[in-house]
Amino acid sequence: MANEDTFHLGVKALIRNKHGKVLVLHTNMVKLPKGVTDHWDLPGGRLQKGQDLEETLRREIKEEIGIKEIKILKLLDASISKMRIHFEHGLILFTFLCTIYDQHIELTDDEHSEFDWFSPKEAGKLLSTKFSDEFVEKLVKLGSS
Repeated sequence: MANEDTFHLGVKALIRNKHGKVLVLHTNMVKLPKGVTDHWDLPGGRLQKGQDLEETLRREIKEEIGIKEIKILKLLDASISKMRIHFEHGLILFTFLCTIYDQHIELTDDEHSEFDWFSPKEAGKLLSTKFSDEFVEKLVKLGSS
C-alpha cells in the first residue's frame, strides 16, 4: 500500500466563446500555499460528497465567474494533473467542453486574480503548467477544427 497514490477528483469547464476563444483564469497566488507554482486554470473545482460531476461543474462556474446557465456539450478529457494538492495528493481532472449563454464574465470569488479569452493554442501554453500534455494537445486541435 505504500506505493499507492491518492487522488482528488476535479472537474473543469473548457468554455469557448462565439469566436472560438477559451476562457482562462489566473490563479490568485496570495490564496495558495507557499511553493505552489504560479499558473493559469480553467473554471471548476473538486468534487464534494453527494455531488456528481455536472452538479460540481455548475456549482463551481457559478461560484467562480457568476454564470448560472451553462451548456455542457461533452467530456473532452480525463487525465492526471501535473500539479498536486497540498503536495501529497494527485489530482484527476475531468474537463468538459461547454458553452455559456451570458458572455459577461465576472470573477466572483478570490481564487483568481484575472481572466481573459485566448486562442486554443495560447490557452494550451498557459494551461500546460497544470494540465497534462495530452489535454493540451486536444485543446490545440480544437483551434484547428
